[in-house]
Amino acid sequence: EASMILAMPCGLKLLQTSFEMRPSVQTTPLRGGGGLSIDFAPARWAAEFATPAALRRAAIDPIAALVDSLRGGLVRIEVSDWLRKWPRATGKSTVLLVRAGGGAFDGDAAVTDLAAREISLAGLPPAFALSEGDMIGLREGDTRSLHRLAAPVVASLGGLATVTVEPAVPLARFSAPSARLVA
Repeated sequence: EASMILAMPCGLKLLQTSFEMRPSVQTTPLRGGGGLSIDFAPARWAAEFATPAALRRAAIDPIAALVDSLRGGLVRIEVSDWLRKWPRATGKSTVLLVRAGGGAFDGDAAVTDLAAREISLAGLPPAFALSEGDMIGLREGDTRSLHRLAAPVVASLGGLATVTVEPAVPLARFSAPSARLVA
């Protein structure tokens, strides 16, 4: 299923107020204490936005129509965390970074191995530091998946790194994805 590109009504500007992973977990309390939990669906990302100022009704109607067009979440859209657009180590750009073995680093990396909660990458700059909270996007054709690093890692001098991520990678949807470390 292809993603939809959203066109903001009338050049509307939005402020991101939150971007968080929401796991699909149901917990039932047990009589003796504790609880029984089940992960019943893949985790989903949720973002909240606000307008920088109060809007008049004429400006609200196009926004309401846009939200309605998403059909309660049935329409898939691509969104990234505006506040975490770059890996922490790069600052706000990858312009001066060079891949191990040569060539400019633009934020893309090759995926050499994929497991439920680990992604092995190649083509990073030597000793490139990735921090907890940095984002990594996987893509293959129209299939996309966004993950947050759960632990810091430093690439080898050869530009290789294996990162631990949340939520789990939907392995059945990917055979040979590429990775993007910047949104």
